[in-house]
Formats: sequence, structure tokens, C-alpha cells
Amino acid sequence: MGNTKVNFRSAEGIARYPRLTKADDLDDKFKTQLMMSPEAAKPLMTMCLEAGEEAFGPKGVDKLKMPWKIDDDTGDIVFVVKTKYEPKFVDAQTTPIHFANAPQIYSGSKLKVVGTIGDYELSKVNRGINLNLNKVQILSLSDGDFDDDGEGFDAVEGGYVAPKTSKNDDDDLGGDSLPDDDFDY
Repeated sequence: MGNTKVNFRSAEGIARYPRLTKADDLDDKFKTQLMMSPEAAKPLMTMCLEAGEEAFGPKGVDKLKMPWKIDDDTGDIVFVVKTKYEPKFVDAQTTPIHFANAPQIYSGSKLKVVGTIGDYELSKVNRGINLNLNKVQILSLSDGDFDDDGEGFDAVEGGYVAPKTSKNDDDDLGGDSLPDDDFDY
């Protein structure tokens, strides 16, 4: 069981279900999923597979649990990174952000992550490679709405909040919204 800690730096990815400024209640860890194209993911996947071979030998690497899954809809690779400790944050210019001042990071935000590749063996069948998160680079923040078309508005505390049932008509993605002439009073 080699405790080889290999440092890794991810390519840019899209955060899914990030719990980075507050630990997840389920397992008390800071974590995020990071989604990227197979092309962008390849270097990190290769590093994980090599770490698996180094830790457990070349036989049976295909049986190891790896820290990613493939998104069925897009074919993108979704890495899982986590840590027990508060991650460090930097902005797009690599300026450090104090943990207490880190912005709320929602799904859809663009991030890069830095950390170490580790291995674990809980049993003969439950063993593999994990990605331990150390640092998060925030490249762009999402407001948590995946349909964001990037118009650049910031949320205003205490401002108007639309009822959840209405669909903003300028957000029309070809759903079943009303025809515009209903609005000619």
C-alpha cells in the first residue's frame, strides 16, 4: 500500500453540487464535482490510473474505484474532489481569498482545483484512488442557475424574487412559454 502523494492540478471544469465554503452535512467534508470534456480530463485521469498501478500493481487497475464518473448525457468526465479541511481559495488572478471571505460557490461556477492523489483500501473490493482537495481557483462564479446566459447581473440582497412558478420570458429556451402577443394590453 504505497502512500504516494502525487500533486495534481486539474484543468478548468464546471462545478456541480459544490460544498466548498461549508462542509457537507452528510460526511463533514468540503467537496465538489468538477465536470470537463474527456479531452481536458485526460491528463488527470492518466495520473489517477498511474497512481493506481503504483499503489496496487498493474494487475486489476480496472477493478479499482477511480474518482470520476462519466456523465451519461454529455459524455463529460465528472471528477469528485474532497477534503476534511477548509480548502484554500484564490481568484482568477491567483490572489488568495481568506476562507471566511470566500464567495458562495454554486453549480455552474468555473473552477480549477489543486490537491494530491491518494489511494485507499477499505477492503479487497473497495479500494482505489481519490483526489484530495487543497486549493480552489475560482475562475467565474455562477449564481446557481444553470441556464445563466452570462448577462452579468449580481444578486441583490433583499431585492425582488420572482415566484418559482413563473418562467422569465427572456430566458426562453424553447419551452412551453406563452406566445408574446398575450402581453399586448
